[in-house]
Amino acid sequence: MILAKVIRKLMAIFFQLLYHQFAWMYDFVAWSASLGQWNEWVLTPLPYLKNGTILELGFGPGHLQQAAFSQGHPVFGLDVSPQMAKIATKRLTKNGYYPRLTIGDGRHLPFADQSIDQIIATFPTEYFLDPKTLEEANRVLSSEGEIILVPTAWIQGNNLLHKLMAWVFIITGQSLEKEHPLFETGKMFIEKFGFEVSMHSKKLQKSEVFIITARKKG
Repeated sequence: MILAKVIRKLMAIFFQLLYHQFAWMYDFVAWSASLGQWNEWVLTPLPYLKNGTILELGFGPGHLQQAAFSQGHPVFGLDVSPQMAKIATKRLTKNGYYPRLTIGDGRHLPFADQSIDQIIATFPTEYFLDPKTLEEANRVLSSEGEIILVPTAWIQGNNLLHKLMAWVFIITGQSLEKEHPLFETGKMFIEKFGFEVSMHSKKLQKSEVFIITARKKG
């Protein structure tokens, strides 16, 4: 138990560096750790996108941004990492899209009240369970707005490598067991900030992705 906590603290430091100073390594590390499934996980929100103004919190290297643009959804993006903003800007520009990206904190959204129809976020860090983030999300979302959140995924498969990486994801805190009480606790927590929350999972070829939909109460 103590070892697991130490590992998770070290992983938190590692991911902090990976998201900032070592952002250039992010895609390779994420792809390797997920056994090549990371991009597929990140694109999970695509079928849920609607017409309207869409904001991605924590856009990272810009993979979901690019895919959304290609489907006719010119989304906005906000991320705390200048390094990630630089990578995402380069990716979008290279593919012929005009970046609409902002460097900022999800707890202080630089958008007007009820100006956003959807907020999407994939694998956000602890900031998304910060009361200020949820208060801000409620403020900027329109009366029928919603959050599409992909907080975790489970690696599946019968071979030894898949089983090993599934265990590593749990021991390092990157994934929780499906029956973990934190899921229900998280649902009740989000609901306190004016949302109706539903949870489900989507099965992929070699993994399963967890999806939270939080609709703003009328």
